[in-house]
Amino acid sequence: MEYVSCDGDFADYSLDVPLRMADPYRSPMQDSFEIVRHDDTESGNIKLYLRSKPTALCNLNKLIRDEFYQSLDLTEVSPRIYIENDLRETQTLILNQVFVNGVPVIEPTEFVLDRRDSVDVSLSDVTAAWVFDKSCNISSRTALVAIWVAD
Repeated sequence: MEYVSCDGDFADYSLDVPLRMADPYRSPMQDSFEIVRHDDTESGNIKLYLRSKPTALCNLNKLIRDEFYQSLDLTEVSPRIYIENDLRETQTLILNQVFVNGVPVIEPTEFVLDRRDSVDVSLSDVTAAWVFDKSCNISSRTALVAIWVAD
């Protein structure tokens, strides 16, 4: 975790999240947070998931509470994923239940990215609350973030 800035009582942090190629529902998690690329052999599409371990957040919350008499508050967490088309061909993404370049997208919507085009994807409040739950009895949470449409 990298310290970025502090303004008043709030601190902003940056976190490098590993990208893995795996089946998000069958492969065990290797970190507390992961971005998983899954090549869907049925559709030919590539799917991007964000996964978390609520038990790790629960344990961190317990440590913070025991050490500092505070609690971990993730209600304002808003992870952002920057997706850039660095391929020569145009790419099509389907995004749903996220903010794209700050605009809410509630239904599955195609975004066509020409070469060097990009989108800034932020999780919706509901998806962020789902992924960053700090329950002590849930092993993992998985949220679909994007789908690359096969040619």
